[in-house]
Amino acid sequence: MKNKLLLFSILFSLTASVYADEGVSLYEQSLSKLNGGIDFEELNGKSSAMVIFQPDCAWCALQVRTIKKLQDEEGLSKNYIAVGINGRHMDLKKEMMKSGIKLPSYRSTPTFKRIAGLKDETPVILIVDGQGQILKKLVGYQDETVLKQIDQVLTQL
Repeated sequence: MKNKLLLFSILFSLTASVYADEGVSLYEQSLSKLNGGIDFEELNGKSSAMVIFQPDCAWCALQVRTIKKLQDEEGLSKNYIAVGINGRHMDLKKEMMKSGIKLPSYRSTPTFKRIAGLKDETPVILIVDGQGQILKKLVGYQDETVLKQIDQVLTQL
């Protein structure tokens, strides 16, 4: 019952963006790649879950490993990306290598952080619609149950 209530809560709280720059698409931001993959702007039109991480954050590394495990073992969608904050490009790349982050990954800009309403808390998961609007912000580590529910939401957007 608790899991159904959480999914219900996520689904029905997905309303208009309430962040600092309402109406500005996150996908219009030019973020540099930390690993291979598509340019950030090419995500336009696709819903995604953006995992926000930073250097020396053990919970961030655990969050990304949990997502990767679910993708490998249980078919979790490939709609997850990682966005690094509060670090130089090389520091974020080192963190990715140390943590085993295999998701498409990008380095944030100050403008992206402001538009997304991000502070220094991590990990954070932003559920973003195809127009680049934030629908939900989840702060802190999210367990496998919540990640599976996020995945259900992403497939319905």
